[in-house]
Amino acid sequence: MSKKIVFFDIDGTIFDVDYGIMESTKKAIQKLNENGHIPIICTGRSRAMVPDMIVQLGFQGILAGCGTYIEYKGEVLLDYELDKGYIYKIIELAKQNQTIAIPEGTEFMYLNEEELPEVYQKLLALFFEQFKNGIAPIEENNVHAGKITLRTVKESNVEPILEFVSDTLKPIYHEVLSFGGQAIELVPIQFGKATAIDFLTKRLQITKENTFAYGDSNNDLDMLQAVEYGVAMGNSMESLLKVAKYHTERLEEDGIYKSLERFHLI
Repeated sequence: MSKKIVFFDIDGTIFDVDYGIMESTKKAIQKLNENGHIPIICTGRSRAMVPDMIVQLGFQGILAGCGTYIEYKGEVLLDYELDKGYIYKIIELAKQNQTIAIPEGTEFMYLNEEELPEVYQKLLALFFEQFKNGIAPIEENNVHAGKITLRTVKESNVEPILEFVSDTLKPIYHEVLSFGGQAIELVPIQFGKATAIDFLTKRLQITKENTFAYGDSNNDLDMLQAVEYGVAMGNSMESLLKVAKYHTERLEEDGIYKSLERFHLI
């Protein structure tokens, strides 16, 4: 069997807040390695928000920050950083419009705890539990980030922010991706999960017919379309399920393991 490379989103694909990481998923990653294949994390999370407990499952590489960071076998191949002037302007606009701007970088996710509304306290508690050393306050000139996530509340008005992104930063920003109306990712136009996949597969000289990917959200669409076998989890957003060529069971129904078995990869 020729060597395959398999890309995995994190949230809703290999990890869930309620279910954690399924034992079957852990076994699947182990078996992929044993069979000579290459499991790779491909996530919208920044590198700072990828926990060791996931990397240590046996992933050989990490594509993070929607393609703004690429790492393979411990070597950093790409680490893009946004212009600080843009970052602080978006932070300022977010404050003016009851929106939370969270810059995300290689070493830290930046936020000020006292500015988070009550609805996000649970989210903050989760972040601090997993990434206490990966969270830094937003201070003057200290932010290094490859992407920015906007978190919204009922009173938020994101239009002035998106208008600034579209009008002023259009050359480096692509269409924003929203998740349940609660979060919007701002990612440079020249990056995406698909661009990171293209970069790594070319470097490793792996042809498209040997590529697989698993995801569940809108920001996984380009990833699933970039590979030969793009698989939507059973718990995916309806919009992704409609366009994905392949489907598997839900995360908690051992969807990863069952699908890899059907593809005869494990």
